[in-house]
Amino acid sequence: MGNIFKDIELLLSNSYIRWKCCGWPIYYCLEYILASALSKIGITYKVRDYSKILNQRFQNKWLLKGRYFDFKGIFFPDVSYDQNLVSILRYCFDDVLVPYVYYNDRYDSHLMKKLDACLVEGCYGYVDGAFDVRINEGDVVFDVGAWGGDFSAYCSRKNASKIYAFEPCCDMLDILKETAKLNTNIVPVPYALGEKNEQMSISVEPGGLGNSFKRVVSDRSETICVKTIDSFVQENSIAKLDFIKADIEGAEREMLKGAVNTLRNLAPKLAVCTYHLPDDPEVLSQIIKDANPNYTIVQMRHKLFASVID
Repeated sequence: MGNIFKDIELLLSNSYIRWKCCGWPIYYCLEYILASALSKIGITYKVRDYSKILNQRFQNKWLLKGRYFDFKGIFFPDVSYDQNLVSILRYCFDDVLVPYVYYNDRYDSHLMKKLDACLVEGCYGYVDGAFDVRINEGDVVFDVGAWGGDFSAYCSRKNASKIYAFEPCCDMLDILKETAKLNTNIVPVPYALGEKNEQMSISVEPGGLGNSFKRVVSDRSETICVKTIDSFVQENSIAKLDFIKADIEGAEREMLKGAVNTLRNLAPKLAVCTYHLPDDPEVLSQIIKDANPNYTIVQMRHKLFASVID
């Protein structure tokens, strides 16, 4: 019985957050609750596609037409000419901007566990006592898999001193450069990050969110430049690195293998996605610990957070 009440509480919490933060209409929330409840007893109910309505509500709320999206001082280019990009931006908004926009930029463990259970992937911060993984003023940040620069723009708003935004694919790099014009201290970098310095072919999908070395996502591909974090840090004389955020479609382990010296010597805080490959939580944790045993690691549903606590 306890599990039933817990499931009901989660469903209601999820729907409330979707309604409040993500612009879902009440009738969409009710359909979502119905579909989720029926799935518990083995019945599949397909929720109707509300993308057009949701995109319009999202634009009405956040878009300064002809200028840019303004998420309480976090700016993103006007991509309303491509509704697929708007849908992806809504998707990214859930995990990157909800804590800032609706929860006063809080990342305490209680709220993060609540949002982790409700949002698509969970947020990019976690604080529990001395364990503190979030962006602070003056930080040097690597945004790995920057897409159009939504997380980079957040870091800019938090007064990070420099944000290196790594995005190797042409279409999204162009949007990232526009984001950099709207927000300070963002440096677009046209590289992917991996285990060694090389050129590779990457499969590119419309909207750029799922571009991947690991799987074919469309019939389009690009040849891109891959660098290791260690070589990039050395080449650019980076003596301070405070935060690495990474969502790179299953290439997170290669990125970390190419960052062993950086993890050992600079010990940046980490917020890394762990949902692309089944053994990501174990494999990524081991790579981090092997590089620097002083890291403390917290695993969430789709991300790990790591920090060396003084």
